[in-house]
Amino acid sequence: MSQALALDALILGGGVAGLWTLDELRRRGFSAVLLESDRLGRGQTVSAQGILHGGIKYTLSGMMTDSARAHRDAPAVWHRALRGEALPDLTRTRVLAESCYLWRTGSLSSIAGMVGARAGLATKPERLEAGELPEVLNRCPGEVFRVNEWIIDPVSLVRDFARQHEDAILKAEHPVFRREGENVVEVEAGPVRLSPRVVILTAGAGTQGLRDQLGLAGGSTQKRPLHMVMMRGDLPELHGHCVDGAHTRATITSGTHSEGQRVWQVGGQVSEDGVKMEAGALIEHAKREVEAVLPGIDLNGVSWASYRVDRAESATRMGLKPDSATLRREGNVLTAFPTKLVLAPYLAAQVVEELGEPRGDGRAEQAALTESAAGVDRPETACAPWDEDVSWTSL
Repeated sequence: MSQALALDALILGGGVAGLWTLDELRRRGFSAVLLESDRLGRGQTVSAQGILHGGIKYTLSGMMTDSARAHRDAPAVWHRALRGEALPDLTRTRVLAESCYLWRTGSLSSIAGMVGARAGLATKPERLEAGELPEVLNRCPGEVFRVNEWIIDPVSLVRDFARQHEDAILKAEHPVFRREGENVVEVEAGPVRLSPRVVILTAGAGTQGLRDQLGLAGGSTQKRPLHMVMMRGDLPELHGHCVDGAHTRATITSGTHSEGQRVWQVGGQVSEDGVKMEAGALIEHAKREVEAVLPGIDLNGVSWASYRVDRAESATRMGLKPDSATLRREGNVLTAFPTKLVLAPYLAAQVVEELGEPRGDGRAEQAALTESAAGVDRPETACAPWDEDVSWTSL
């Protein structure tokens, strides 16, 4: 059998965390390869609503929480990359909107939530005059604000990274690991044998399974489920949050179905409540909620569907969302979670800091890897949730 190829880093998992980390490492001279067992971005990444949060979801209580602080400056990193002003080059990633709306219902808790949402953001929300409102928000009570939170298309983000690093991304459904003590010393990925100095787990919901396979301690990861709602039909473009108390009662973002129809993805409290509901009950609940947060909206002819997705993260004491990206080292294995899409660049920076400097000749090792993997399958990119084989229904 041929000798295992040495490299600085082997990344397992091709969502935004793994892809951004791969890009960061290679730009800094590390030799790195990413293995994906299914389709790139499948699960959390392509299911994300694509909002580059600047902390608005985490200031609804009126307090500057640790989560709000962690998110406050993160969008600027993305903005520079999306504009081509800094690396990584994300100029082929689709920006769906450069702002979103913030509005409330008439409840007292919603009024209080609006006060909290306006505090502590790096960019203050801009109050809109009546003539500036989109028609879909014309009948909303109280003030409506525009917030500098960009919305991107996650599928195009994955494709952007994949195009730039095709030579370093391989499909490996069942990689085989060889360990010595607490270190992974060799990995077989089909016909390619790799000897990584560090293994980075960025597989989202699949990370715990990899940890189990590597014999690492249990209880270090958690999953917080969501049951998302999708609407398809003659809908206006809308990206924004309706706040109610310390929660986003509904977060609505827009996309385009492969057949050309507008799609709304509905998250926020609706998707939290839906975890305990079957699809039919959730869809009926979501219809009532959409009609409540968007008074006067015409939903005739709209089709509905739902899907479940897990938010995989580092475990916390009470099972709550971690405040920021997390990185844990055990031997030469790093377990990495960005926690939120917007924090992926900070996670990648943590990985680079943990690794220090490249230990070998990164360019020579990368060239050898590229040559050896020339005939290995490459993973496809996952499609948007609404383009999957889902069951649409009318109400």
